[in-house]
Amino acid sequence: MEDSIVTTGEIIGVDIYLIENEYLSAALKIEINGDVFLFGGRDLFASPATGEVNFFGQFLLRCLQVTGVDKASEMVEKLIKVRLNESYISGICAAHNDYWFYPGQDFVLIEKGTNAANE
Repeated sequence: MEDSIVTTGEIIGVDIYLIENEYLSAALKIEINGDVFLFGGRDLFASPATGEVNFFGQFLLRCLQVTGVDKASEMVEKLIKVRLNESYISGICAAHNDYWFYPGQDFVLIEKGTNAANE
């Protein structure tokens, strides 16, 4: 990965966005050393509420899998590993394993019709 570091962060919030009344996006708010970063969000993806490619659903699914919880609200206060590239988080991982989620990479595979979670 480009110039990046792996560090620990705490999820302090989960936001879901409605964009232009028809697209969905989501982001995790992650605190690292007192600074807050967004992971995901409208700059990364916006999925139509209906459609074949569902980045919104895949993003939430993978975040839930990484944090090991069943509800988005249970992600709050979870400690995770993050890959921090200068001013943004490119990936997250559970604190206890190396099962990383890189949405930029996963979403390219989804567009190609490959199940990223099984790669």
